[in-house]
Amino acid sequence: MNVENESTIIKLENFEIKIPNNNSIQRKVLLLTLLNSGILKNSEIAELLDISKVQVSNLSKGLIENDVLSLIEKRKGQQKNYVINKDVKSELIQQYVANLVTGKSISSNNITKQVNEVCKTDIADRTIRQYISKIGLNKVKRTFPELLKEFKKNLKG
Repeated sequence: MNVENESTIIKLENFEIKIPNNNSIQRKVLLLTLLNSGILKNSEIAELLDISKVQVSNLSKGLIENDVLSLIEKRKGQQKNYVINKDVKSELIQQYVANLVTGKSISSNNITKQVNEVCKTDIADRTIRQYISKIGLNKVKRTFPELLKEFKKNLKG
C-alpha cells in the first residue's frame, strides 16, 4: 500500500487499485472492505485515514450492518441560525454576572434556561455558549470575583 499526493495505491498480487484521495467515501469503502476481508489491519486503515483505531472499528461495523450509507456524514449542524438580539444579549450578560456574584451556576445550560425563560425564546445551549465565548465572558469568571471584592472594599472606605 502506498499513499501519494493525489492517490492511495493498493497493490494486490497481480494488480493495483488506485483511488483518488479526494474520493473519501470510495477510499473508506475499499479500505474497510479489505479490513473486513482480513487483508488489511485496523492500524493500517487508521493511519491511512488519519483516524483512531476505535473509529476504524466503528466505521467497519457500520459498513457491515448498514452498508455505505453508514459512512456518509449525517450531521447537519444547528438548523436555525439564531440572531442574538439586544434584549437577549443584555439578559445573557445580566444572568451571567448575577449568577457569578451569587455563586450560582454559570454553565451555558443554566444561563440558556434563564435567558430563554425571561426573553421567551428557544435559543440552544450551543448558541449561548458560543456567544459567551465570543464576547469573552468565560474569561471574566476568573477575574470578576476579585474585582467585586475590591469594589465592595472601596465602597465601604
